[in-house]
Amino acid sequence: CQKFEKKIKEGKAVFHCADLNEFLGKDSKNLYTHIVGGGILHHIQNLSETLKLIEKNLKNEGSILFAPEPNASGFYGMLWKHFASKISSYFDANFNWEIEKGTLNITIKNLNSLLTEAGFKNIQIVPYKVIPNFRLQFVHKINMKLVHIDHFSSVALYLGIYAKSG
Repeated sequence: CQKFEKKIKEGKAVFHCADLNEFLGKDSKNLYTHIVGGGILHHIQNLSETLKLIEKNLKNEGSILFAPEPNASGFYGMLWKHFASKISSYFDANFNWEIEKGTLNITIKNLNSLLTEAGFKNIQIVPYKVIPNFRLQFVHKINMKLVHIDHFSSVALYLGIYAKSG
């Protein structure tokens, strides 16, 4: 993130807050070197088509980075599937299951398949945050160590997704 913040300040990168499908458009191609998003993939209704559109809009060897995305591959996904729609109103009055149900599609296996189908290569999907950090630095440090241990990576709350255009 610091790399991108610096580039934005230097005028070498542009920040947009927009509907990804509308912003990228169906007719544009090879416009961007990097496309970065935070916690948005699980909100996209047709992720397969959107990833194809993203790949089409990247320059050759361009890259994507999306993080954090919820990890429905492990323990978090099991909890989400069975309890999110029932208990979420206790945590967030604005919770809308129709918007959040895409979380169930964010599995490592599904993302690998969709990214490959869209034409991406060098796909890296990495787990992080085994426990919520509550904005405490020491918990963040523990998380960064835990996700590198096989037994803990399967229960990571979130995923980071990186890939290059084909």
